Amino acid sequence: MTSHPSGRRTAKTRRWLVALLALTLFAAACGGDDSPDDASSDSASDSASASDSASANASEMADDDTADDDTTADDTGAGDAADDDAADDAADDAAADEPAEAPEQRVTDQRGVEVALDAVPERVVSVWDSIDAQNLLALGIEPVLIGRVNGGRPAPWLDDYAGIETYDLGAGPSVELLATYQPDLIVTASYDPDSYPLLEGVAPLYVADNSIPWRDELRRMAQLVGRTAEAEALISSHDASIAQAREALSDWEGASLLVAAVSPSSELVAFTDESPISALLEELGFAPLVASFDGSATQSYSFEVVSELAGDAYLFLDVSGIAGFDLENVNQDFLNGPIIGTVPAAAGGVYRVSAESSAAARLVNAANLTFLLDELVAALTAAPTQ
Repeated sequence: MTSHPSGRRTAKTRRWLVALLALTLFAAACGGDDSPDDASSDSASDSASASDSASANASEMADDDTADDDTTADDTGAGDAADDDAADDAADDAAADEPAEAPEQRVTDQRGVEVALDAVPERVVSVWDSIDAQNLLALGIEPVLIGRVNGGRPAPWLDDYAGIETYDLGAGPSVELLATYQPDLIVTASYDPDSYPLLEGVAPLYVADNSIPWRDELRRMAQLVGRTAEAEALISSHDASIAQAREALSDWEGASLLVAAVSPSSELVAFTDESPISALLEELGFAPLVASFDGSATQSYSFEVVSELAGDAYLFLDVSGIAGFDLENVNQDFLNGPIIGTVPAAAGGVYRVSAESSAAARLVNAANLTFLLDELVAALTAAPTQ
């Protein structure tokens, strides 16, 4: 493209004017420093006159050239923008070169103890195969070691702990064994407070809490291990599943359930309105479970007073296998005997769920929620078992 002659003239003229103005101002400044006051005044006056004259000439010539050449100003603006972009890029590069500040996670656990980590943990040991391990797995974190109660198989929603090392808890956690895995975080469930001081001697200890809403516990765990985005995505997905399950159970809207299991000591262990399963059932449209006497999640009723347990139906939990007990004979004796007839809620139908479903109901968390919802919908949309 051929440049316009006026463009070259404008550029040359402006360079000359800039040089003239700079020279004039420099001379004025030098004269003011070296001359007496009266000479300085005269010099300043002369310099001001020269400066005003040069400025007027420059302004007049600039006005004459503006109409002839707009491209010069445009080109100058583009150059300034390019310089600004280059400066921004340099600043971004400098910021990228600076070392990132180490993250810090602080949460308060079930004990009321603040657990603080200076960095995202990379080697996590889970003492129990309970809410501690299950929330870690739900967040996509595989512990380097998981303790298992009585060497039992994991629940079906945990994929048999594929590829994860496990050990039999037996009489309790082996601190010496855990230490060999060099954990930078130990998580545990609140079953064995006496072990806490020993575990804290190995690594920072976080005690999970199954008595609070599952979302709250998941968020606390996620904050500690640097997985908050994963937790929120999981909660959003589970919220959608709960909404679908509620729609499937719409015929039960507002109904009250008795949710209880038979214990080896011939009692009914009922889940209360303080239990996580009560909170989930309320989200599904049911009324709260039986009122708690003392804030506990469960409370026991002897067979002599089960007539107090009213409800529209009885969701019968099968806790066979808990603490090594095989309760099938106890369950059958209760369900086929005279006592069941004295439970008011059973008059509306008994809906029995499997031992796996009962385990999920006792331990509602982000890992088992989808499984539990499927089991509840299947049981409560089918005919009662008796």
